[in-house]
Amino acid sequence: MIQNDEQLREAQFDVQKLWRILEEARQAHAARDYEILATPHLQRLRERQQEILEYLSTTSDETAFA
Repeated sequence: MIQNDEQLREAQFDVQKLWRILEEARQAHAARDYEILATPHLQRLRERQQEILEYLSTTSDETAFA
């Protein structure tokens, strides 16, 4: 769970890194190999994006008391 803006920036960096990994893997691997390789990365991407959305859905007052 993201609790502050520093952790938000780290999560955003993680998302960008995952996107790059997936983009490069999609070009470098056959479809079946990509599917196997991408599955855990896609799950992690979804999780990190959800964490970002949840954090951004709160106000700074709410996070100050978390």
